Amino acid sequence: MSSKLLDHICRERLADDIWELVNVHSPTGSEKNAADCFAKMLCKAGAEVEVDRRLPDSPNVVGRLTGKRPGATLQLAGHLDHIDVDHPAPKRDGSTISGRGSADMKCGLAGILEIIRVMKDTGCDFAGEILVTAYGLHEAPHGDFKGLLNLINDGVIGDAALIFEGAEERALIMGKGQSIWNIRVVRDGDVVHELRREPQSDALIETTNRLVRALIDKNASFAAADHDYPLLGPQSIFIGQVHYGDFYNRVPPGSDAARDTTMAS
Repeated sequence: MSSKLLDHICRERLADDIWELVNVHSPTGSEKNAADCFAKMLCKAGAEVEVDRRLPDSPNVVGRLTGKRPGATLQLAGHLDHIDVDHPAPKRDGSTISGRGSADMKCGLAGILEIIRVMKDTGCDFAGEILVTAYGLHEAPHGDFKGLLNLINDGVIGDAALIFEGAEERALIMGKGQSIWNIRVVRDGDVVHELRREPQSDALIETTNRLVRALIDKNASFAAADHDYPLLGPQSIFIGQVHYGDFYNRVPPGSDAARDTTMAS
């Protein structure tokens, strides 16, 4: 934004929007109230708004603001849901707002609202179109991205997209991406008590240890390598979960109790 546009940003208005959104409970799979609330706020900010209710409990909100000149479509996107765990009630203390979903990512949704409001108030003096998409079913383990996939399959996408989640004091225009995957390590034979295992046999834990060590070493090599974008940082591998066995004194079998190692990279 130019300095002229930045002058129109209102800190208090942003805070009020965050506060309104964070007071709407929206656990993954139950985002209807948050979608309705955001749709009304987006419409009031100046966008043309529609709500896709094919998933009644997890609607999509789509907003559009058209500029004065032809051009590309910039998509501003974010999710409406928060993880469904216990959290203290929302609290507003001076310049600090806390509550489930306040950082991830209702503050980002408030930022989208302020952009639409500023661009509308200054006469939509830009080329192309701003497309706003807000969706649920994002957070693991219950999120399956059905709402987002509906938008993509319908062609409700921009020529470029900014996801309003992440850095607190910067606008993210590039990301490294992420993949989540499982490694399954199995052995032949049935589950056995630890005392009945053949001493020379691989109990899988040794193999799992070697696998984990290899992934840690690979992550270290990423960290040591040169990379082109200092703000993004290097590639990385994160080991999120490791599971072994179905009981504390049993050596797991092959196919019916294969072990999973969940990664995100």
